Amino acid sequence: MKVMKQRIGVDALAVGMYVCDLDRPWLETPFLLEGISIESDADIEALKKHCRHVFIDVMRSIDTGSVERQMKGIARLREVNERGDAARVKADDPIVVDFAREMDRAQRARDDMHAYIDKVMADARLGNQVGLEEARVLVETVIDSISVSADASLWLCQLKRADATAATHSVNACVISTLFARYLGLPDDLVRATGIGGLFHDIGKVRVPSEILNKPGPLTAQEYDAVKLHTVEGYNVMRLLPGIPPEALDIIRHHHERVDGMGYPDGLEGEELKQPARIVAIAEMYDTLTHDTAYDYRMPPNDALALMLKEAPTHFGAGLMEDFIKCIGIYPVGTLVRLHSGQIAIVASNHAKHRLLPVVMLLLDAEGHPYQRHPLVNLASMVEREGGNAWRIQGGVSPADVPIDLATLSL
Repeated sequence: MKVMKQRIGVDALAVGMYVCDLDRPWLETPFLLEGISIESDADIEALKKHCRHVFIDVMRSIDTGSVERQMKGIARLREVNERGDAARVKADDPIVVDFAREMDRAQRARDDMHAYIDKVMADARLGNQVGLEEARVLVETVIDSISVSADASLWLCQLKRADATAATHSVNACVISTLFARYLGLPDDLVRATGIGGLFHDIGKVRVPSEILNKPGPLTAQEYDAVKLHTVEGYNVMRLLPGIPPEALDIIRHHHERVDGMGYPDGLEGEELKQPARIVAIAEMYDTLTHDTAYDYRMPPNDALALMLKEAPTHFGAGLMEDFIKCIGIYPVGTLVRLHSGQIAIVASNHAKHRLLPVVMLLLDAEGHPYQRHPLVNLASMVEREGGNAWRIQGGVSPADVPIDLATLSL
């Protein structure tokens, strides 16, 4: 089995995780075996006495059935969302949710935006001026699509990504940022500016040497400094455009700032880091964690949210991160989940009042056999009708464990 190591602090350990390495030699500890399957709180306390951080083997932890506990932050995620899941589910709630027509419109918008940002990046590399008016039109299209079906837009961000290009990341950052800005109730002009900033947030990377951007191994300190300059370079490219919203410029320059002052390029702290820039910082990090090929594997969305929530007090602010979780759900659209029945499903739609009981598409039966057709099931309605835990989510699942090409799925 492939080892997928993930470093975590000992305070984040949970029963079911498999510890494959420590922050010190095993011989300096009382552990007899080089590898520990955590079976009790006593095991966790023993590790805390000797280590500050450890490395878990994600896949072996998954094999123990503890996916939903891989990060201690999952419990915090549940706390954030429980308030929205308190209402009783009505028995006549729809079991099947169909937004195929909106999916087509959202896909067309993505295709247009992808072609546009590819052209913009090519123009920027050549020193040509970037056209802004088309960006305004495209962001309006995204806003219209989200207003009809945010789930369709998120589905396409999560599953229909055939590559890991900078253009695709920019499109996803735009869509997710716009969705979040609308959820927060920002004024329309600020929603548009946030979308434009999300679309252009990495435009400065056209000035970073491709051999650095595409380097397969770790970057040197000098190379990392060159990458960090993309924020300033992007700002310098875009500030010359007549009519670009100042909020969009702020996003382009400051989406890598952190509220603790440890970000770049200007070391902003606290309220100096404006909300639109923090919105895009959250959106682009979420997309990177769940898609970036620089990682050993795609982090499941719920695990990415848990990790981001843990880092939020120093990165974006805990309150805004909690709002993001409420916006897209503890199990966002596109998340693979295991039900207590043993079935594997993918989240297709979330409901504000029942975030722990979304609409899912069933993929594998309890024996691991693929369904010939993938039925949509409203978990909230099924729990109301049948009771028990069979239709409740047990935890997340890694895409590597599902023998289905998720990009081929459609609703």
